[in-house]
Amino acid sequence: MKWIFIDYINYLKYKLWLWKVSWNGCGKGGVIIMFHHVRDDNPATISESCKTTTSEFIEFVNFVVKNRIPVSIDTLLNSVKNVNLNQMVVVSFDDVPDNFYNVAYPILKQYNIPFTLYIATGFMDTEGYLTTEQVKRLATDPLCTIGAHTISHPMLKHHKVNLKEEICNCGKVLEGIIGKPVVHFAYPFGTPTAINRRVINFTKKMSIYKSAVITIPGYVNQYSLKDIFALPRIHSKLYMKKYK
Repeated sequence: MKWIFIDYINYLKYKLWLWKVSWNGCGKGGVIIMFHHVRDDNPATISESCKTTTSEFIEFVNFVVKNRIPVSIDTLLNSVKNVNLNQMVVVSFDDVPDNFYNVAYPILKQYNIPFTLYIATGFMDTEGYLTTEQVKRLATDPLCTIGAHTISHPMLKHHKVNLKEEICNCGKVLEGIIGKPVVHFAYPFGTPTAINRRVINFTKKMSIYKSAVITIPGYVNQYSLKDIFALPRIHSKLYMKKYK
């Protein structure tokens, strides 16, 4: 009975947080779009929600170029109080797989679209992910912003997780590789099933990053910026269906 009560309390907390983020990100504003893989094969190890085909990605890029203003995450955050953000779009990738380098990057480069890469450093130099040399080369491109995404991609709210190691040291590793500050962070999974207010408050308290993103959809505006360490982010397929 005790565990049923605890589960119910956690469920209420989850619904309350969803409501708060959705409310803060409601109305209009800029958007941060999330991608993982851009590839045309269909390996069983990659969930459908994490895969975008090349044609889908090109469709997204064409829409953004013709109808929106693609910007870096710094431009978006620095513009919130001064300009109308309704047309601004930030493109972001999580983890980051090597198909970004081979497929998505040439397309973004062709259309001069800024992008943010939230890199899980423990994935680097492993099969299917960016190499250290690729990260170095990407970081020299003015279109690219390198962000942190932990080391091992854990569910951070679990008490056994070393938050300082995963959140802080990940950024330090990336800074050592690219030779410049890493000031943006993305929580793995990014929902209340994996993070909670304790994790968000820890990230804020460390004063390492300027922003952190979750995966609850919503707009970035003056209201959502009140919680800049839990900024809403929209899955690319959801954006093309409901938000564009």
